Amino acid sequence: MRRLGSLLLLVAVAAGCYRSSGTPPLEGSAGLPAGPAPRLSVDASSFETSRLPAVTADGAAILLGIQDRDGARGLLNYRFELRDRGGAKIAEHVVLTAEEAYAMDEPGGEVPQLDRRIAAANRWLEQQHAQRRFTPLTPLEVEPGEEIASSFRATGPGGVTASWRQNRLTITQAGKPLLDRATPETWLAKDRELPGGHGTCHNPAFLSQAAVSLSHKLALIVVGFGGTDTCWEPEPGYHVVAW
Repeated sequence: MRRLGSLLLLVAVAAGCYRSSGTPPLEGSAGLPAGPAPRLSVDASSFETSRLPAVTADGAAILLGIQDRDGARGLLNYRFELRDRGGAKIAEHVVLTAEEAYAMDEPGGEVPQLDRRIAAANRWLEQQHAQRRFTPLTPLEVEPGEEIASSFRATGPGGVTASWRQNRLTITQAGKPLLDRATPETWLAKDRELPGGHGTCHNPAFLSQAAVSLSHKLALIVVGFGGTDTCWEPEPGYHVVAW
């Protein structure tokens, strides 16, 4: 029988990664068959999903999967969130919390518990898909910055560009503006004092991931944060924007 501990040995490397197989076409396909439901699986290091993030056929909401870094522990965890066009959470399905993962690795904790949770999550995804008909967003490729935690631009097929710099987000297609707006201070991490009066902890924000649906006129913007051994980075921020 497999043990969760083998999964946790490598999860610190992959925790926080948000991977999705396949590259959907640039335009959404609200009038076309939605295809198979998103699906969740787990390998030796992390959870993986297919066909996510995704937008509902009517463009009213985005479905995303989130695996937190869990700070220094890096324990396995995962949840799904359904958010409306304004970014508000309207539904959630928790697969596993980090605290539950810790308990499952104690004596008597067994991976079949995790197998059941994955099966339940896939049933939930199938139910949501039957009701809402999800279509994957088109991922954009983030251009690396000159330094760590300094990426601010992502591009994709059809001349789509997303740029986030100095609290301003712009999305264009072939040079034509689609969205241009200031982003709130809540997208940033607040500076905080280090224990023992050893200075201030500052976590620079950067554009970590971006995905769009032109036909539904919305995008998912993921903001990541830089950190150090003494100034741990916060969890990434997931933001839905629409125009």
